[in-house]
Amino acid sequence: MRKLIIILLIGAISVWGIVPALAQELYELKEYEQLIGEKLEFHEAPELRAKVAAGELPSVEKRLPEDPLVVKPLEEIGQYGGTWRRVARASHAWVLWYYIIHENEIHYSADLTHIVPSLVKDFKASEDSKSFIFYLRKGLKWSDGNPVTADDYVFWWDHIILDDDLSPTKPKYFLMAGELAEFKKIDDYTIEWSFSQPNSMFLDILAGPRRYSGTGSGKGYWCLPEHHLRQFHPEYTPMDTIEKQMKEEGFDTWIDFFSSKMETLENLELPHLNAWGNLDYNTGAMQRFVRNPYYWKVDTKGNQLPYIDKIQVTFVADAEAVMLKAVAGDIDFQYRDLTSSEKYTTLMKNREKGDYRVVLAKTNESNKYPIFFNLSSTDPVLRKLFLDIKFRMALSLAIDRQEINNTLEKGLCEVRQMAFLPPGEAAYDERTATLYTEYTPEKANELLDEIGLGWDKNHEYRLRSDGEELKLTNVLCHTGFAVAMEMIKNDWKKIGVKMVIKTLERSVWQQLILNQPDKYDLTTWWFSVGGLAYPPINSQVWPGGGGNWFVAPQWDLWLETEGKAGEKPELPVVDRLQEIYVEGIQTTSAERRSELVKEGYRIFNENLLAIGILDRGIASIYYVVKNSLRNVPETLACDDTTFFQPSSFFFKE
Repeated sequence: MRKLIIILLIGAISVWGIVPALAQELYELKEYEQLIGEKLEFHEAPELRAKVAAGELPSVEKRLPEDPLVVKPLEEIGQYGGTWRRVARASHAWVLWYYIIHENEIHYSADLTHIVPSLVKDFKASEDSKSFIFYLRKGLKWSDGNPVTADDYVFWWDHIILDDDLSPTKPKYFLMAGELAEFKKIDDYTIEWSFSQPNSMFLDILAGPRRYSGTGSGKGYWCLPEHHLRQFHPEYTPMDTIEKQMKEEGFDTWIDFFSSKMETLENLELPHLNAWGNLDYNTGAMQRFVRNPYYWKVDTKGNQLPYIDKIQVTFVADAEAVMLKAVAGDIDFQYRDLTSSEKYTTLMKNREKGDYRVVLAKTNESNKYPIFFNLSSTDPVLRKLFLDIKFRMALSLAIDRQEINNTLEKGLCEVRQMAFLPPGEAAYDERTATLYTEYTPEKANELLDEIGLGWDKNHEYRLRSDGEELKLTNVLCHTGFAVAMEMIKNDWKKIGVKMVIKTLERSVWQQLILNQPDKYDLTTWWFSVGGLAYPPINSQVWPGGGGNWFVAPQWDLWLETEGKAGEKPELPVVDRLQEIYVEGIQTTSAERRSELVKEGYRIFNENLLAIGILDRGIASIYYVVKNSLRNVPETLACDDTTFFQPSSFFFKE
């Protein structure tokens, strides 16, 4: 008897020790019924049962697909009811939507070693990794009860991806050697993507988180409800009718108008496929999400998931307010804005008071407090300095990393550059992982002297080649970085380099870093290295990979657009990193990909394209979980919890 068809990843992830204490298994309905020797009888939440009785909904049997996905709960069959409480310091609930309730066609198994079907019933890849076929679930329905068919994928592909106005930059994972994939509808429930060259990472990317990023991605879905969106598209609806609605809603352009209709978080009318969907609009103080009556998963007793009735996201001013909510027991499941060594100690002390437990998580982010130079700076003096490896080495050697570790992390982290983790993996290299990390301010001063950066007359700060004070502005968007940057600021002061720290709201920061190279000199952000559900060949080491390459966003844009935008890279090593990325995407050999990843990290660290500070440490990422919330694994993965079937979480009375 087999469970769901699974595909073993081709060198995409490593074993990070995420093995739930109890097995979390998935089955197709017919397979599970054969296993238990009887037919499942379906059940539903009391609130849905009442709507069926009132004639407001069809029966649960008619709402489920022909072959719903059967989830074996991690601990036990759950109970219906309750509200899952979260807190966010942003003005929107995007973390909840994209990392917790968003559903992909396929996803990783709970131990993160295999890819399994999810929205689709089955899938297969050709041996040469050029063709990928997906078999949709017959009878699958949108949250408004309309059927999901291949036409929804056709609509998304033809009218969004192929529309250069809606998608001026195509999603990177659909491009191979600059050529866009071909999409084909085989029948109403079978679709295919094919590539001109091998794309061995296609399934890994489709199964992983953050797939939503990128213009024209349809906010994360690879299909959109044609029956709903066609009323806003001029190919199906007269433009004068659309323009009338645009005027009523205050839109000047059709592009903005139609894009708003695809916005999941601020669109109550947009049908979805998740366990929960928008109940009301964001009020600025709170947003709520309610169960989808057409959700397509059941537990092993035939109970339609999700168990939990609603999710409530409360918005607060800052991370400290999030922390206060957690300690008071007002958060049911969350890690955002709660993770630091100091906060970990506080949260552990208050577990009984807040009636919660702390669950450790693995992360694919290898480095805390990394510093990225703006290698595409518009300041010619600073640009020349940043491109000089002696300058980058000097700033790295002047940082007392162990002091930062002892002061901020209680000594729980390790001094590291941007290393593929964990140590012991085939792609890990100890030499380059610790390169230029020794605290030697004397050597740093020697390097700055060699460059020709003299001191002012009072020997307080270094002078630029144009005689101005050497001052670097580090733009942050996360308050958790500020204290470490203050310590580094003091370290650099000893070698005559002044750092100015500026903190911005995240969306403002991201636009500035990616699009305004004249507005900053340095930035600090988490460094993703791959692993867990992120293929290492898609980490932030590689330029032109469709992610945010903070080393030089304008160079990244140039590579991604094949020279149509941005700036041509000035460092030759960037060309080699791009070559590694391309080969790594195409190769089907796990051994060869490991070699490429190791070479890429060696190049990145030997050339010090960014300055690493510390690894994430053993207690760096964790979740606060209410004691009554059950079916939650004892070890989780940072960011994406969809692998762990949150629709099966429940509150035990």
